[in-house]
Amino acid sequence: MRHQPPETRELIVAPGDGTVRLRSRRGVDVSATYPESAGLGDGLGSRAVVLDGEVVAPGGDGMPDFGLLQRRMGVGDARRATAPAGVVPVRLMSGVRTGSP
Repeated sequence: MRHQPPETRELIVAPGDGTVRLRSRRGVDVSATYPESAGLGDGLGSRAVVLDGEVVAPGGDGMPDFGLLQRRMGVGDARRATAPAGVVPVRLMSGVRTGSP
């Protein structure tokens, strides 16, 4: 059996204009897949940041659950992503580097 990581690695770019873009390891824009990340730009205000982290879906025990996360992965339409977001919430686990993205 192949080991599956309990998260997906993402690069989160907030240029300081209130917007946030999530990019996968392969450079694919996955922002629509995780609509709950949109509020991050509001919280950062005019501060430009780049976050390198993981998107995780906590299971009932609070530990990352890759099976749950798979329900969210690959949903590229923002309207279709809203329903899974309500059922399988995700968290962004990241370190922070401030400055120009």
